[in-house]
Amino acid sequence: MLLSALLWVMVQAARVVPPLHGEVQPILESETRRRVQSPPLNSEDDRVHNLVGLESTTPMSPHYAGYINVDATNDADIFYWLFEATESAATQPLVIWLQGGPGCSSLVGLFLECGPFRIVNESTVTMNPFGWHKAANILFVDQPVGTGMSRVKYEAFPPSGKAVAAHFYTFLLGFLRRHPEYVDAATNETRPIYLFGESHAGRWIPQFHTHIAAANADHPALHIRIDGVGIGNGWIHPPIQYDYSAFAHGHGLISLAQRHTLQHDYQQCLAAIDAGNLNARACFRNLDNVLGSVGGDTQRLNVFDMRAYVTEMSQYPPQKPLLRLLMNHAPFRASLPTMPSVADLAFDECNAQVYRTLQGEDGVSTLSDVGAMLAAGVRVLVYNGQWDMMCHALGTEALLLQADWPGADAYRRAARVTWRVPGMDPPAGFAQSGGNLTFVVVRDAGHLVPYNAPAAALDMVTRFLKRQSFHDDAQMIAPREASDDGRACNMTLTKGLSSAMWAVGVGVALASAVVGALVAMLCLPRQGASSSSGRKSHASIATDDDEEEVFEYDDEDEDEDPEWGDDDDRDDGEMVELAARHATDTSKKRRVQVHTDAATV
Repeated sequence: MLLSALLWVMVQAARVVPPLHGEVQPILESETRRRVQSPPLNSEDDRVHNLVGLESTTPMSPHYAGYINVDATNDADIFYWLFEATESAATQPLVIWLQGGPGCSSLVGLFLECGPFRIVNESTVTMNPFGWHKAANILFVDQPVGTGMSRVKYEAFPPSGKAVAAHFYTFLLGFLRRHPEYVDAATNETRPIYLFGESHAGRWIPQFHTHIAAANADHPALHIRIDGVGIGNGWIHPPIQYDYSAFAHGHGLISLAQRHTLQHDYQQCLAAIDAGNLNARACFRNLDNVLGSVGGDTQRLNVFDMRAYVTEMSQYPPQKPLLRLLMNHAPFRASLPTMPSVADLAFDECNAQVYRTLQGEDGVSTLSDVGAMLAAGVRVLVYNGQWDMMCHALGTEALLLQADWPGADAYRRAARVTWRVPGMDPPAGFAQSGGNLTFVVVRDAGHLVPYNAPAAALDMVTRFLKRQSFHDDAQMIAPREASDDGRACNMTLTKGLSSAMWAVGVGVALASAVVGALVAMLCLPRQGASSSSGRKSHASIATDDDEEEVFEYDDEDEDEDPEWGDDDDRDDGEMVELAARHATDTSKKRRVQVHTDAATV
């Protein structure tokens, strides 16, 4: 009872904070404003007893769907759907799933990715054998307000990530009041909570943790315990992730010369970010130019899974349109308690207005928040599907090397290992762990990892929650020290190639010197005789434009070369020395050119 009263006071305090969307204050008289009735305080009022359209004989663990008010002024309610774990729910941690967008519903994750259900058609669902409710209690949250089944009046969408985080914290307080079983009444500390999500959740999760950590310090009477986070294909550090040139080149979509062009033009994006423009057209041009160069007649490359081409990105994955039909199917909607009718609230999986409201922060980096999480001891799992282009693994690996935290050196030195799912022959993926950070590349998956690789995703989250290692097989290639530069892949490759090419160049120089000397002694005319064939010789030098300049000279004119002079004036020793010097100079030119090319790879 005391805990419930405490949470009630904290919720009310959060609600009376000045409206988060001051730019969209309603111009209505307060006496005529209709307010949404306060949500029920008893979780049983939210319990789903008979879900219409569920085809399954398997007993379903308890689940609850309802609303938590986060802004009384604008009647802003966040929708949630909670599923208890199939085993030991009373002691299992709570995993909270957050979809990206911004403005996309977490019901995408529930029905297409890691939730207990899979969509069969517009009115039918079945059980997902790889649902994450088999590993923990899992809570799907539609946020920011206006997303999915969440609602808000006057289009009062939160205008910034900080405002979204404040709403989410208020939601957590209301949820814990509704479901007090997740708080230890003796210590006023929650059960272990894990924040998971994908894409724009690379923004949400670090910002939410920053807000929650500050609130915990300000309100020690309640401690919201964030034990770990999982960021899938996350948008974390745009100054690195806006550049798609290396990824596109590595997958054969563009040439090396085109990559150089994109990297040169990308400087405009970085300059815009440095100038404070976090939604610069120059930053989107990099990916747009790649897609425009490899598109089909009517289809375009699927940036969420580059193994395929699609006509409409909004129709991916293919089951996505069915989600809209299902959630707007009146009998299905009616089986969810406290839910408004379809006529009162039509469902759409993504809200373009929410996206546009937050679009101005597209270039915001949360890398410092990630570093703060790690420094605070929060366990961080960052995972990427190998075929995602939008938030690709190459960029994620590079940005993690820039994270600043006490365990950074241990992570950079850590060996990469192969991860396997029992009973599956091919590897599930590849992992690197150091300190409290783990980075996983999931094989055979794109942007939506649990959709493409459901068995691997369930194994991944289970291992993370149980603190189990991903080290199933060691890899043969020993790691060298990784660079923390944003161009880590470029710099590492450049160092390796430069060293190798320098060694090759020295070898070539020595060999050329010896061969040149022998040729001079054995083949050059002794008495100034010259060949009368008049044949042409050619030499080519690579230019900065990756073209070759071809120089021609006549053999008959060689006796006029000021370096060689008249053979009558040279003895055999001088001829050998000049031949060796000429060969060495030529080799140096080649070596310098090779080194220059390698530095741009």
